Amino acid sequence: MGMAAFVWFWVALAGFAALRPDYSHAHKAVSELGVIGAPNALAWNLVGFIVPGVLLALCGACLANEVDGGRKILWCLLVMAGVGFTLTGIFPAEMNDGDPVMQAPLTMLHVVAVMLSSLFWMLGALLLPWRTRRSSTWSSSTRLAVMLAVLSVGGSLLNIILLPVLLPQLQFMPGITQRIGFAFCLAWYLVIGVRLYRHAAPMVITNKT
Repeated sequence: MGMAAFVWFWVALAGFAALRPDYSHAHKAVSELGVIGAPNALAWNLVGFIVPGVLLALCGACLANEVDGGRKILWCLLVMAGVGFTLTGIFPAEMNDGDPVMQAPLTMLHVVAVMLSSLFWMLGALLLPWRTRRSSTWSSSTRLAVMLAVLSVGGSLLNIILLPVLLPQLQFMPGITQRIGFAFCLAWYLVIGVRLYRHAAPMVITNKT
């Protein structure tokens, strides 16, 4: 499910963006595909946000069950991260002349969903190595996952604080920096998905034997 979410999201983003000649990956936020009144907004919110969000929540639940063996703090954080991603499609933002209407209830709910999804995922990703610190089977995957999480958190801070100074040209290409954040986050789920799949495959073969 983590692998599926990674592939599904990027294919959906490329496909729906291609349907809009006016849409620019460099200058437009991903959420703009689903704002109220946008072409194919309902379809994008379902395909681009809700379906991947459900997959991410299920992947997080499987990871937590594998590592913690139950519904504990890691399970709650990772499941809520996926739920938050899903809610961004349920509560699409409102825009007027290319600018978000921040006073609109749906826009506020959309922003809250984005923030909560990011926060829950970051906390869960950084908690993972603590839960797997004594597991030799998870050590290599955990190190890579933590690196991706740190890069994502650091990239977010860099985007807010330093990027406008270091690379001023990117101030006018917010879509690029947003997609870098999506890439690190979804790559984390890809790594976790591959790890869970590799762990499950020998068990299936053994059971069939």
